[in-house]
Amino acid sequence: MIWLIRRTITGLGDAVMLEPTISLLWEKIGEHDEIWLQLLSWIVPIFQNHPKVGRILTDKEEACQTIRTVLDIQNNDDCPAAKYESDNCPNIVTSRQQIFATSARLNYDGRHPILYLSREEMEYAEQLKKYLPGIRIGIQLKAAETWRDYFYMDKLIQYLCKKTNWHILLYDKENAPVIERSIPVVNKPLREVMWMISAMDMMICPDSGLAHISAALGVKTYCIFGPTDPRVRMMPYGSHVYWNKEFALCKRSRCWYTPCKQIWCLRLLSPRKIYKDIIRILE
Repeated sequence: MIWLIRRTITGLGDAVMLEPTISLLWEKIGEHDEIWLQLLSWIVPIFQNHPKVGRILTDKEEACQTIRTVLDIQNNDDCPAAKYESDNCPNIVTSRQQIFATSARLNYDGRHPILYLSREEMEYAEQLKKYLPGIRIGIQLKAAETWRDYFYMDKLIQYLCKKTNWHILLYDKENAPVIERSIPVVNKPLREVMWMISAMDMMICPDSGLAHISAALGVKTYCIFGPTDPRVRMMPYGSHVYWNKEFALCKRSRCWYTPCKQIWCLRLLSPRKIYKDIIRILE
């Protein structure tokens, strides 16, 4: 039998958070069964090389009728995580990893997403490490929504370049600021971004898709969170994921999708404070 997990709406981080559902389903089904995924075409590369996925369809392809669908998310109304968060906001305490798994009638055991690189991609990552010896820090410049962005990302990059001799790589879909000693990684294919991230000593990200990719690849990840709660978003990944603690000081915490106009939790977070956190973690 073929078992299908379909998620044909946007959201790179959400796609990564489907992975525990894949691994739990694989453990449940018989050895002669197969798991297929159906995803938006630009998200498909995320699960290439996944050992438990038999085939990946794009949203334009038709799935055969013999498939049994275990999780079907084709719009926001179908998404169990979106429904849970809408019904419970701002008191959101359950991770999307758990919601996706339980919606597929699987017993979630707390496992976190894992992404897989090919042997060739791992060799590329090792070559990058040799080309950039020392400490390599990757920074995702922007989140999908502007209210999750860190206001002083440029200043943080300048601060790191001034205070350290680290290699600072700037990841973005469109463009990167011109900052001396920083290295732009712009408009790259998703699989290339993944193996480059795997070569980093740490990724610094807002609440975004690359934060989930980095964490799922086992890379140390420092998350700059404000209106959303990292304890829900990132906790399942384990001890290699860190985040700023200032959000807990806000009396409106957690405001999730209706942040205050100034978004004070992020505006009052200084680059110097983040730098101190990073130094402590790396040491």
